[in-house]
Amino acid sequence: MNDVQTKIYGLLENYLEYCKENGYTDFRIWCEDNIDTIDEDGLVDSIYQEVNYVADKLFC
Repeated sequence: MNDVQTKIYGLLENYLEYCKENGYTDFRIWCEDNIDTIDEDGLVDSIYQEVNYVADKLFC
């Protein structure tokens, strides 16, 4: 796992914990303030729909 993947994985873990405690919120919006590079933005962009789908099923 490279640095970008590691960072986004950490955000994903935190996001799921947040949703568990507070309910569903959009992953892309939740990550906005923590994205620092084009590579990070690209990875979030490529997974956010699937992450939202899973969070919706788990926490709504």
